[in-house]
Amino acid sequence: MSLNEQILCMDIGGTNIRTGLVDRSLNISGFTIVDSQSILTGESSFDNLKGFIGKYISQYMKGSLPAAISLGFPATIDKAKRSVLSAPNVKGLNNIPIVDLLIKEFNIPVFIDRDVNMCICYDMHELNLDSDGVIAAFYIGTGFGNAIWFNGSVYSGYSGSAGELGHIPVLGRNDVCGCGNRGCIENYTGGKQLENIHASYFPETDISDLFENHSHEAVIDEFIEALSIPIATEINILDPDYVILGGGVVHMRGFPCEKLESCIRVHTRKPYPNSTLRLRYSVQRQENGVIGAGIYAFDILDKMRSEGRQ
Repeated sequence: MSLNEQILCMDIGGTNIRTGLVDRSLNISGFTIVDSQSILTGESSFDNLKGFIGKYISQYMKGSLPAAISLGFPATIDKAKRSVLSAPNVKGLNNIPIVDLLIKEFNIPVFIDRDVNMCICYDMHELNLDSDGVIAAFYIGTGFGNAIWFNGSVYSGYSGSAGELGHIPVLGRNDVCGCGNRGCIENYTGGKQLENIHASYFPETDISDLFENHSHEAVIDEFIEALSIPIATEINILDPDYVILGGGVVHMRGFPCEKLESCIRVHTRKPYPNSTLRLRYSVQRQENGVIGAGIYAFDILDKMRSEGRQ
């Protein structure tokens, strides 16, 4: 086991793909950001992704290979963590056995999981949260991401799809979601809805300044209220030790954090878990998901080595 070994880690989002080499001290090098649509174009998405990884290794590894490849996807992943099943916000990756194909190509360990599961690994490390408890994390970006940490590990559920909070149905709504269902709350609480609000109400404002300039408008109040509903719902179900709030939308300039917290508390059951609610915000860094993928992969590698599987 080399203390200098590096893992090639990717945070694959609906908007950007972030890539870097992460070592055991969680230092990151070779960090890059590319437009997701430049790689994930449809039928050729996986081949493009494989080609990107190959070129990245050639450019940044100087003739050697990483200890492993670790990829986070905005998608449901199969229980065995080998295939992407459904990725509504990226193109061309559904039902692709990504792990087996990449192992065949590069002959090194490959790990995949939902991007938010990588993010919660990073945030728990950064915020120094106890890994023995229950933590609910909510990442509001292109969609509505949710990760659940349960007594020492990410909770995946029976089929591997736990934490799809963005796809709970809203009574009386019938809009088609990218997942194929209708009325999913992600339609009304994620970055896509924010883009709709921007286009319909404030087209003259740069979207990055939307909260800074219009946080007191009724339509923004409605957006924040809608955002609080699924968060409070999960809090009422899990009664978590901590709640983590993050994602690109939450970290936009002028985002009304106090308003969101107030709305969450309005909808959280009294007296508990409301009175014991502990909210934490993820630290805004472009590298979070990449480093989280490194934490995730090193943990698996160490377990494999302790069991003599590598």
